Amino acid sequence: MKYVYIMMIFSVQVMGCNAQNKTTNSKNNIVNDSSIKSRIYQIDFSQYIEKKPIVDFLTNIGYSYSEHLYSTSRPHYLQFIFFVFSDSLWLEIEPSTFEHTSIYNVKHKWVIEKLKKEKTGSIRLYYNNQCIKGCRIKPN
Repeated sequence: MKYVYIMMIFSVQVMGCNAQNKTTNSKNNIVNDSSIKSRIYQIDFSQYIEKKPIVDFLTNIGYSYSEHLYSTSRPHYLQFIFFVFSDSLWLEIEPSTFEHTSIYNVKHKWVIEKLKKEKTGSIRLYYNNQCIKGCRIKPN
């Protein structure tokens, strides 16, 4: 009986670990972080920065993000949008223009579909809490 109990706990832990870092692609197939990370890493960010809307970049990835979050620089002013694929993989995208929506929102309730129409200002790829592409170089 003790063996069965231990195996049940182990099975639940393994299932939980496997479910954490997976997302779906455009065809709703489950994909792991390394596939998404590799795909994003291969994209030439410079083709999008100051040239194309954020939605074009996200569409080119071919994988759906699980959630988006906002970061403000000053109170109520949008600075970045985080597109989260899993706990360990996300994009930080800064809009360069605000032609379709306002940079300012007291309630921090921007309409994501309008923001995705804005031109791409910068793109940074994070994996395991570290920037791995598009990182800002810190001055000495």
